[in-house]
Amino acid sequence: MDPRGKLALVTGAGREGRIGAGLAGRLAREGADVIIHYRSDEEEARRVADHVGQYGKVELVRADLSDYRQVAEMFQSLTPEIVVNNASVFRKSSLPPELPFQEYMAHIDSVLRQNAEGNLLGPLRVTEAAIHKLLGEQKQGVIVFIGDASIYRGFAYPVDRAIYAMTKSYMEHLDPYTREYGKRGLRFGAVLNGAMLPTRNTRPEAIEVMKRQTNVPDDILDPWLGVEPVADEMMHFVRSDHLNGTRSLVDGGRVPWSPDE
Repeated sequence: MDPRGKLALVTGAGREGRIGAGLAGRLAREGADVIIHYRSDEEEARRVADHVGQYGKVELVRADLSDYRQVAEMFQSLTPEIVVNNASVFRKSSLPPELPFQEYMAHIDSVLRQNAEGNLLGPLRVTEAAIHKLLGEQKQGVIVFIGDASIYRGFAYPVDRAIYAMTKSYMEHLDPYTREYGKRGLRFGAVLNGAMLPTRNTRPEAIEVMKRQTNVPDDILDPWLGVEPVADEMMHFVRSDHLNGTRSLVDGGRVPWSPDE
């Protein structure tokens, strides 16, 4: 698909300096009309939109993806031909001995709900809404999922990240979508990234940990890969009409874990 003139929705793209904002900027530079989705911080999202707007048309849309009504309202007046499911949640759990039983179960329920809504249910609501609109209007479409390469490399996440890892692993199961909807002009793919950017909570020693865990020399690959490799792979999939159901690993062959607060 040629992205020029196409409507592209990027979820979770309203945070400055993060992957979603970078992907929105790349789509705008490639000629797409971009919709930046955000959940809560309108002021920050507007700053992202101002930056992306230097390259092309951009709009903002606010929605809580855990509420199907808000997802439906978001799609009511738009039918994006390119959908990038970037929004996600990373919530760790406490270990059982750290809390009394009832308090622990309440904590686990909160962790389950936040990870499931942010990483699984929200993206699938967006995906199903996009499928319905695209098929109804007989348009071709591309739906890209942004995921975690470490899960698919077999990296052993610490147990406090088990729930997160489970809610992100659904991208192994895109084949039913591709079989049913590929013949009707829809394509589905996943771009699975490694340690692309430090998070706002990343401790300084994270880089040293990554250097010990990587098999790529420092002078060849910086510990943080940046957004562009993910954007490159996203655009390759968008443009390649022969690809459907693919899962691309963008991690430099590494499976490092960055210790966060």
